Amino acid sequence: PLRGVVHAAGTLHDGALLRPRWDDCRGVLRGKAHGAWALHALTRAMDLDFFVLYSAAGVLLGASGQGAYPAANAELDALARVRQRMGLPALSVAWGAWENAGMAVESQVQGRNAWSGRGLGGLSARVAFDGLDRLLHDGIAHAAVRPIDWSRFPAQPVAGADRPYYRAVAPSGPPADSRSGQGPSATDLPALPARLLALPAAQRREALVAHLGERALGVLGLDAGRSVDPRVPLKEIGLDSLMAVELRNHLARSIGVALPATLLFDYPTLDALAGHLAGVLGLDPEATG
Repeated sequence: PLRGVVHAAGTLHDGALLRPRWDDCRGVLRGKAHGAWALHALTRAMDLDFFVLYSAAGVLLGASGQGAYPAANAELDALARVRQRMGLPALSVAWGAWENAGMAVESQVQGRNAWSGRGLGGLSARVAFDGLDRLLHDGIAHAAVRPIDWSRFPAQPVAGADRPYYRAVAPSGPPADSRSGQGPSATDLPALPARLLALPAAQRREALVAHLGERALGVLGLDAGRSVDPRVPLKEIGLDSLMAVELRNHLARSIGVALPATLLFDYPTLDALAGHLAGVLGLDPEATG
């Protein structure tokens, strides 16, 4: 007899939600969400020991460019709660990125890991299945399994992260900003313009370029100590259209000014970007060159 179900199917179709096409969303939803409901319908009369759905931590992180995929995973979370209300076994696990397996491998092979620089580690099989065993034992309907370095994660927030959730589960150790619940990171606070203006005019441009380079490397998942030529287009070191939107969001928060979605297309190098933002921030002409 069938004793349990593990639903681990998934398909990605990344893209900014500016001009969505239903065909793209349908392909993502079919295997993940519709497949889960099909399995539920086929087995709800059976006496199963477990019914496990593989969701993803992007539901809680707001992963850039993955509008349809988190939506499909949210359906799994909802289905798990529905099944438990029906008295049926159910567990939906929002997995973080697995080490050497899963959909995150391709970006890691390409040398990009946008999460590791923010304190979000990879899951070893041992840690993952230990977590799964514990959740099944506890009868949880929905939970996330993801290693987090709390000394780094609050200081480099993800644009779409579910902040109330992370504030609720964060340990009490790292200090948090009383207004946002995030760790105090000078590069993420709107105080950046004031700090630049406090510098001698001749140093402002260099400090602004350094800030832009730091944020770009973080989005690209590259080593923070890497040198970036301010005259080279960022797309030549791996910045794609989705990362460009994410970087724009980081910069908008750090300077406290709304920025256009086309920012990185209009100003593709750190040098050009710094020149534009210097004007936006009202820095002295002497500083902008």
